[in-house]
Amino acid sequence: MTGRPACPAAAGAVVAMAAAWASHAQTGLSGPGGGLGLIDCSVTADAPLVRLGGTLERVADVTLTCHNVGPAVRSEPTGILDAAVSLTFTAGVASRDGVASLSVNESVCPSANEGQGTGDGCDSDGAASVAGARDLLDPRRLVWDRFEFPIPGAAITGDGEPRAPPLGCGEVAGDTSGCHPEVTTVRLGNLRLRVADLGSPESLGGGQYPIWATVSMRLEGAVHALSETTVRVATAVPGVSLHVATPQLGRLCSAGETTANVTLGEGFAGAFQPAGDDGLPSLRSGDPLGATRLLVRMAGIPPGVSVQAPTAPECGPEGGSRLRLGLVEGAAESGHGGTLAPAQLAELALEGPGSVLQAVYEVLGADPSVQQECSIPFRLRTEGLDAAGGGVSVSASFGPLETPGSADIPADASRFAAMALASPVQVRMAPCGTSLLFPFVTSQTTFDTAVVIVNTSSDPLGTRHQAGRCSLEFHSAEGPGPGTLLRSVRVGAGKQVSFRLSSGNQREGLDPLPDFQGYLLARCAFQHAQGYAFITEQIGGASVLAQGYLAEVVTGL
Repeated sequence: MTGRPACPAAAGAVVAMAAAWASHAQTGLSGPGGGLGLIDCSVTADAPLVRLGGTLERVADVTLTCHNVGPAVRSEPTGILDAAVSLTFTAGVASRDGVASLSVNESVCPSANEGQGTGDGCDSDGAASVAGARDLLDPRRLVWDRFEFPIPGAAITGDGEPRAPPLGCGEVAGDTSGCHPEVTTVRLGNLRLRVADLGSPESLGGGQYPIWATVSMRLEGAVHALSETTVRVATAVPGVSLHVATPQLGRLCSAGETTANVTLGEGFAGAFQPAGDDGLPSLRSGDPLGATRLLVRMAGIPPGVSVQAPTAPECGPEGGSRLRLGLVEGAAESGHGGTLAPAQLAELALEGPGSVLQAVYEVLGADPSVQQECSIPFRLRTEGLDAAGGGVSVSASFGPLETPGSADIPADASRFAAMALASPVQVRMAPCGTSLLFPFVTSQTTFDTAVVIVNTSSDPLGTRHQAGRCSLEFHSAEGPGPGTLLRSVRVGAGKQVSFRLSSGNQREGLDPLPDFQGYLLARCAFQHAQGYAFITEQIGGASVLAQGYLAEVVTGL
């Protein structure tokens, strides 16, 4: 929905109401003290930003401000009209029956035992508001079937009965009830919608999406007009952003650990909400919502690598209303359940197929007036020396996620559709290794090549000693494919392996490779590998030519 819905019937409805009012007006005027004329109502709402993907998002209260305008008819009004109102949204209604409220003139009804009447617009049992119900036939419609509507300016007495003409307001000695206010306001509040019905951020292409409500009202025995029949109640935007800093890959191999900083940011101020705080004033108490949770998932973690998450990441300076997050242990894949983790670091366990790691953070505190973010340092560790590389996909979404098949949404249950609310970020993790290129090696005719591969991970600089195999790929000058020959050799920390192409190295399991010419690519599963090649030509047992060079260390292989 990118524009305002058309309401072709609105103008005709207003014209019909005006004609009916004119017919009533021809009967004459009543005396002072509250005749019934045309009830003219304007509709307003202060639309907030809400989160795309939310299934229980609080939208703006809708207020009807009504005046009694035009000539009054001769018949004296009762002071109170039976009324009904409904809202039809461009997204599904999520408010449970009895939660969405209606209040009249912002007043609190007196207790029934005080012997006062209900002339302030409350319902007959003295409640302060009238609860709305979802329409069973239209999931986007919310209905208030019946409530008492005070006629603006109509005279009333202490017992709630109308004042007999021609007396006006306050003309009876000792009567302090007077008249109803000149303006009657009807506020529809605590409205919650399934914003997820609009679609995912990916399907909508980003940006902002207005949510509209169509207002319908009925006043029995009165002519009324709505100056506006549609009003914007919210604007949906993506509520969470994601950024991942590429970890120091070399440190994972040399020191056994590194850090990947995952930054979660609010799409707008107030998107991250602690428990019971939805950023808008409530007309009803006792309807707390569970805190927003943030789900971070990592897919494709290389074998041999473990991930630890901080339980209370520092999201800004101490004090004030800074963003505070707490890691939840034992949460389901949907983000439900679990308890706050007590330790400083927690090991993340694999969840489901595909080696997916998930961290669930709960919003413990936030400032709804500013846009905040939190950088969470995830610690990557490897115990072995053979950690493989690959692409790691990091995604983030709000939580808890909606439970499939749930017919109703309780106040403390799922609040977000199962969709990624921030575009996944791909992070490249190289393996713990070194690739060496020997651009020319030969054993043809009178030439031969000696090759040395050295593991220099043993040094006085504190580098972790590493050992592993080197895969030797001999690429023939005849071209790729069948011309590629494979060998393998293991090299310990601080050790070296040497061989000649013509004779190999039987002790290391390297067979001879006579009559070969091309280049050699050595892929070693440890850091700090170095290589040297020495080419000689021998004629009659004597060396007539010799040339050596260092192997090139190649990245990205």
